[in-house]
Amino acid sequence: MGPRNHGLMVKGADADSNDSTYRGQFAAWPVGHEDQRAEQFGYSYGGALSKLDWDMSQYPHGTVVAWTARAYDDHDFSPWAEPCYVKVDAQRPAAPVVTSEKYPNDGLPHGGSGVPGTFTFKANGSPDVVGYYWGRFGDAYHYIPAPSPGADVTLEYTPTSFSDSLSVRSVDSASNSSETVHYEFRVKSTAPQVEVTMAGIGLPSKLAVSTNVEGVTEFGYRIGDGAEARVPVNPDGPTEIPVTFAEGGLVKVEVRSYAGSELVGGYTENVSVRDLPTVESDDFDFPEHDGVVDRPGTFTFRPGRTGVVAYEYTFGGGDLLRIDAAADGTAVLRWTPTEGGWHVLNVRSISADGTVSETQERQFNVIDTKPYVSSSTYYENGAWGGVGIPGEFNFDTGMPDVDAYLYRLNDGPEQIVDPDYSWARVTLTPDRSGSNTLTVRTRFQDGSFSPTRTYTFEVSDAPVVTSEDYPENGEGGQPGQTGRFTFNPGRSGVTEYRYVLEYTGEEQVVAAGADGRATVEITPTHSGYTLLTVTSRTADGTVSPERRYYFRVRDARVNVSSAYDEYSPRGGIGSVGTFGVYTEISEVTTFEYQLNGGAWQSVPKKPDALATDITVTMDRNGANLISVRGRTAAGDYTPQTDYPFLVGTAPLVSSGTYPADRWSGGVGVAGEFTFTQGSPGVTEFEYTVEDGQPVTVAANAAGVATATFTPTSAGSYSMRVRGRTADGVWTDTTSYYFLVNYS
Repeated sequence: MGPRNHGLMVKGADADSNDSTYRGQFAAWPVGHEDQRAEQFGYSYGGALSKLDWDMSQYPHGTVVAWTARAYDDHDFSPWAEPCYVKVDAQRPAAPVVTSEKYPNDGLPHGGSGVPGTFTFKANGSPDVVGYYWGRFGDAYHYIPAPSPGADVTLEYTPTSFSDSLSVRSVDSASNSSETVHYEFRVKSTAPQVEVTMAGIGLPSKLAVSTNVEGVTEFGYRIGDGAEARVPVNPDGPTEIPVTFAEGGLVKVEVRSYAGSELVGGYTENVSVRDLPTVESDDFDFPEHDGVVDRPGTFTFRPGRTGVVAYEYTFGGGDLLRIDAAADGTAVLRWTPTEGGWHVLNVRSISADGTVSETQERQFNVIDTKPYVSSSTYYENGAWGGVGIPGEFNFDTGMPDVDAYLYRLNDGPEQIVDPDYSWARVTLTPDRSGSNTLTVRTRFQDGSFSPTRTYTFEVSDAPVVTSEDYPENGEGGQPGQTGRFTFNPGRSGVTEYRYVLEYTGEEQVVAAGADGRATVEITPTHSGYTLLTVTSRTADGTVSPERRYYFRVRDARVNVSSAYDEYSPRGGIGSVGTFGVYTEISEVTTFEYQLNGGAWQSVPKKPDALATDITVTMDRNGANLISVRGRTAAGDYTPQTDYPFLVGTAPLVSSGTYPADRWSGGVGVAGEFTFTQGSPGVTEFEYTVEDGQPVTVAANAAGVATATFTPTSAGSYSMRVRGRTADGVWTDTTSYYFLVNYS
């Protein structure tokens, strides 16, 4: 028995018919050592049976193990059964020896691709070997039993590649496996080259067979489970062998090369046999030949199986159409495309017995002789833009030799635009609402013209809004600055306009002038994007669609950002704080600021930066306030922004030898560090470097102390410093980072 888990089982029986499920208790010990007896409870295994997996690897090799069991139910235990005995075999067999006369592992090529060889597996002196596992290139998973313990076995194996490897391990009667042996060998490249031309099911196909091995006199071939047939080698080129595949699916094709009666090489391939019809066309053959709209062409359908009498086809997934086949099973479909672009043709054959083949799909491109027209402003579906709103229109074509595009909007004059390669772009401004027509044709280099493409689009009759003060989707004035907005009619007969500014919600009415226009003044009170909704009305009360006009009102305030804020104290007296200031008012040239109501100071606005930095030195602990305003070159001020923040009590730390966050000094170079109180009344400082012990130094009357530290290694250091007042109150802690040079 091998050193692994083995299943122990006990079967219980009881005169009490009410008990049908039993469990087992198991015990085992090395013979002669009952003091090592161990007991475990098993689990129910099918009613009266109970099972337990017992780990035999805990016993040394050669140990005889006694084991016994007893059954029990909810009421009683049975007596222990008479012991059973097993012997632990923990001895792995020796690694097997692998040999082959046909394919020795001497590093030289032997035999040939597809030529079988015999491989012998030897037990290598292990008398209890009962079989061998083998496989290719790694794990061994096929099993061959030995005819008797310790006996050799032989394997017939056919290599198919120029380099091969067999992995072999032996197994003894206790299921112990040997180490895996990897037997590597090389194979002559003698396999014939085979090209299969597949015609379909039941139709004449062929094999084109050739070889680079001298002396080959004939080829043998076998289709599926059929018998091997042989043909002589064609000395002038590939040997063509007619074959017929009677059924669809994967079919094995085997071809062998013979030099007289000697097998010198073999080739095996699983061929997919399908009954897909073949679709051919000289007119619609992407990418060599594209179809052209209104130019007729043909498709030829050829059968993929015998007995085809008709074909069913569809373009683009529409209804299936049927065309009868000729006597040879082919059919010719004549077709004239009416639309350009990519097309998909699906075809299947119908046999006389009603068999329907697989569906063949063919994709091809059709060029429209008319130019293509598109617009991202005025689409063909829906109403877009408005009177006086320009839009871009793109022209393109799949035809070659483009010279120019000629286009006309409505009844206007025809105009010309030169292409960039094959495409061109123009900007057109509709002068009427409702349906508009753009006609475009292509002029080719030979002076001929394409048919005309008509592109019809709908222009919205909603009023058009313009404003120089607050341009649409652009930035205008600021809150409180009045802007002029002009409403232009999108239709004739407009007598009034009604408009709503989104944050007021109040509808305003203004009469239209004789030209249908109206101008209003609006004073925004809020910054940010603003929506102005406008409709027009005619004398008969007809209401136009809405025009939604978005414009942006600049925020006049100065925005302030800083690591200092009003929620968490930072730094201390004497620390320097940076405040980034920004305003949307581009006319501002200078920022002015004051700290805690002190004198106003100024910094020029950075012209090319998003924000301008203001630095101040803190002069008090606790609540602080910085006030900022912008000033234009004309002397106008923005509203004042007050930014509150908290200043902590942390001391300042400085060093000439080891400046903060810089590489300096070196190992063994002493550095002097100066501590300055961050709040009044500090009498001493405590500092700690990395994980070292805290050190205390006394402060002078000005609240300043110095300390010396000598680094013992290069790299980064962190010094933490805090102060303490005479009454024992600790200040905030400052973390000071410095870097020590490696050399």
